[in-house]
Amino acid sequence: MVEAGKKNCFLCPNVVHGIYKCPKYVKMTVADKKATVKRFKLCYMCLQAGHHCSICKSAYKCKSCNRNHHSSLHEERTGGASQDTPQLGAHVGDSARRNSMVLLATAIVRVQDSRKKYVNCRVLLDQGSQVNVITEECVKRLGLSRQHSNVTVTGLGENGIRNVKGETLLNLKSMFNNFNVNVNALIMRNVTSFQPSVLVETSWRWKNLQDIPLADPSFYKPGRIDILLGAGNVAAILKSEVRRGQQLAPVAQDTELGWVLFGEVPTAQQSVQRSHHLSVLHLNAGLEVQLKKFWELEEIPVSASTQLSEEEKSCEEFFM
Repeated sequence: MVEAGKKNCFLCPNVVHGIYKCPKYVKMTVADKKATVKRFKLCYMCLQAGHHCSICKSAYKCKSCNRNHHSSLHEERTGGASQDTPQLGAHVGDSARRNSMVLLATAIVRVQDSRKKYVNCRVLLDQGSQVNVITEECVKRLGLSRQHSNVTVTGLGENGIRNVKGETLLNLKSMFNNFNVNVNALIMRNVTSFQPSVLVETSWRWKNLQDIPLADPSFYKPGRIDILLGAGNVAAILKSEVRRGQQLAPVAQDTELGWVLFGEVPTAQQSVQRSHHLSVLHLNAGLEVQLKKFWELEEIPVSASTQLSEEEKSCEEFFM
């Protein structure tokens, strides 16, 4: 009989015990244990299902390194290269370090909705993009109108992105001053995966971040990106002041939206699956320009030096 509040083991059918006590789990290598946690979508800290490690309420830390992961998942670092092979997703770069990643610059801005009211949205500043992008979900949430778009967006490796759902006009305002800007944005189903991809270690005390208003106070939490601002708009909001800290401290850049943070930072736990933002988006020519180029290529060239046979010359003289 199963006691109230207890659940069956994920590896042993009809057996009630925590997975960390499971004989099968105990005998596994650390790599296999990580794969098992990933397979059953368990929390990296408490090995329970139903929530992400970033919101886990467990107060326990690893007994070996005192970091935020379960002790059974601890792996001694050898000085050599990591054996983990990063898996490229849709988009940022995670560092090759086991417990660090590359933080991308994000900000909270106020975006005008269809009722002329301003709603907070989270934006990603991406200088590797020639276009601005907004998620389809955000367009619906704001009640914005859309227009048909014939443009083609090319990503990394010149691969065409076909999920453009149209385009819309945005009015963005800063949370800290009177700065506002109108932005044309393409509508896509998603901009990128959650950023950051894992929880950033915030127990560090970064001196370069003291007494500055952060553009995204929740920069350390994995969260949804509503809007991507491309290089054209990023250049317009950057200011000159930059603050750099010690190793594994993010760079702080002053902008019209507040101070944005980016660079290599420590993570609160080892990442089981890494998500990478490799956004290099280029705006291609419109449909009319593309058709024009097509017909130019298909047009038969006429040259004055074309050589005619004697029979062709006779036909030409007869009919002319």
